[in-house]
Amino acid sequence: MAGQGRPNRFAPALGSIALMLCAAVSVAAPSEEASTPPAEPIRLCISWSGAEASLWRGQFRLDRGSFSDLKLLGLEADAAGSIWLDQGGVQLRSITPQKNDSIELTTNSAPDSKILIELAPGPKAATSENQVAIADVMRHPYRFDDHGNTVEIRAIPAQSLRILFGNEKENKSLIFQP
Repeated sequence: MAGQGRPNRFAPALGSIALMLCAAVSVAAPSEEASTPPAEPIRLCISWSGAEASLWRGQFRLDRGSFSDLKLLGLEADAAGSIWLDQGGVQLRSITPQKNDSIELTTNSAPDSKILIELAPGPKAATSENQVAIADVMRHPYRFDDHGNTVEIRAIPAQSLRILFGNEKENKSLIFQP
């Protein structure tokens, strides 16, 4: 009967081969501590305002990473010419005086990266420089107030449920397929 009696003479050799394979796989596999997983993009809303209308000047940058997918939330006609992406950062040069403005954008960086903020309420006004960690913004909105001029940065919640099917590119339905 199979499975009865003493072990096959090849059993010790197979056991040692299996042990060596397990050791080789564990050495070759990268450890979770050594490799950092890629960060998921984070969507942010940045708003700034002043006590009176000003020609805002400044920039928003990341110390490691870049911004993308800029969406202007201002209602002014000159918003498209006043705010733009430049080398992974956002440049701000108001064409007409504005009291407040807002943008949405996506961060492409690690969660421990910092947002560097340089903003002035006019071409001759002193520039205020601040920084905030993206991880802090994820926990609670960041708000900075400098003599009536405020900057607020908050995270926009990600989609709660996103379902993707492999056939979306082919425009095929999963229902009523023959």
